[in-house]
Amino acid sequence: MLVTILGSDNMDIFGIKLDTRPTEIAEIAEFSLFDVNWIDPFRRTAHSAKVPAYHTKDHSFVTLDRLMDLERAYSKFGFKRYDQSTLINEQRVQDKVAAKNGTRIYFVDGSYVIVRSKLNM
Repeated sequence: MLVTILGSDNMDIFGIKLDTRPTEIAEIAEFSLFDVNWIDPFRRTAHSAKVPAYHTKDHSFVTLDRLMDLERAYSKFGFKRYDQSTLINEQRVQDKVAAKNGTRIYFVDGSYVIVRSKLNM
């Protein structure tokens, strides 16, 4: 597969600091790809999937691979969790329509997703 990189030359990434103690709430931080010295696979537990770990001079980070982490990181950009498996960018929502199995969320570009929760509209 050929991958084409689109966008600016500034590549900031959200990640979880690996040096957070297990009893603490994980710190989500933004870091620049330009500060990364190396990337290698990291596994949170013996049975979890490997995810990229980014290592800088001062910290190591893993990418956000859990919805709960994405929700925390992206809420300031307008994303909200609508059910157990869907984050919605509320700035792009055009309409919400009740559906048999939840709520159909329509976006400004004409696409939609069905979330399992029935929302008050």
